[in-house]
Amino acid sequence: MNSRAQDLSAIVDEHVADEFVAKDVAGGVGAGGVADFYDKCFIGHWPADTTIIPVCRIVGAERVVDKMIMSFTHEIPMPTFLPGVAPTGRAVLLPVVVMMGFDADSETPKVAY
Repeated sequence: MNSRAQDLSAIVDEHVADEFVAKDVAGGVGAGGVADFYDKCFIGHWPADTTIIPVCRIVGAERVVDKMIMSFTHEIPMPTFLPGVAPTGRAVLLPVVVMMGFDADSETPKVAY
């Protein structure tokens, strides 16, 4: 892996840690609507037992793609992935693909879930 790919991979890891460990809304950089989404629907709005099981990571010149399985007990409302579904108390295994693009001249991620 070249140094740019290593750098992008490290940025993705930091971004994910901001989301799921630190629960830092500021980790979601972008327009006001994105920050609002992160604050009201995403960061910190996961069941306490949420875990991420990495499947694979592909790192390109301007993009990182992560495939993972998210595991959690559906004990709280989750408008991001289960909009309108009341908590069921059931165990969930959810396959997720995250595509994070980077401008060629920047290390600021643009995330698409």
